[in-house]
Amino acid sequence: MDVDQSLLKAASLADFRDNIYPVSMTEAKKMRVIFDPSGLTSFVVEDMHGLAVAVFKFTKRERYFAGTVFCNADQPALLIYDLDDTVPIVLRSMVDFPAEFNANGMIITGKATYLKPDQQRKTGALFFELPGLNATSFSGTGLSLESIKNGNNAAMSTNTGDLASIFSWIDAITSLSFEIVATMGKERYPSFCESARNRHQSGLSSDKAFPNTT
Repeated sequence: MDVDQSLLKAASLADFRDNIYPVSMTEAKKMRVIFDPSGLTSFVVEDMHGLAVAVFKFTKRERYFAGTVFCNADQPALLIYDLDDTVPIVLRSMVDFPAEFNANGMIITGKATYLKPDQQRKTGALFFELPGLNATSFSGTGLSLESIKNGNNAAMSTNTGDLASIFSWIDAITSLSFEIVATMGKERYPSFCESARNRHQSGLSSDKAFPNTT
């Protein structure tokens, strides 16, 4: 946990009395007096299999994840590596399950798939196809997972199934949910998507980039 820098700047200019700097509730919320750095990260553009991608790492409640943002042809995608093996078991059967994200205030939809470890990728990973992802999605309030519908059970996906299964699924999604706020995300996002688009238009292969992070 850290003190927001904007608060320190304001405090340095304030009139202290009895060594106390009063902060209004509105000001505290605006400045995020105490904030949790979980989800804060920075994009690094790298070359994977001849395709430019953005790689990053982030934490959530002291759990560690790595990620890759890339474009397969002209379709944006997000890959989250489960470095601590914490993805709930019930979610490990996902294949193209409907997913919903809040992307800096805009709701975007896509598909979620769990990828089991293999020889190339030593950890499990969550693969999200997100056509609505763009350069501003990781700015501001960032990208946060809102929901994933259970594609294996139509009743559960519409909340008409048995309560135990519904609550188990909801708990799993709540446990998994994350947000990503990336510095330089807006500036660096176009570089790798433009790279993928150029390869696609040139007829070159642009297979999904699943780099080995271990």
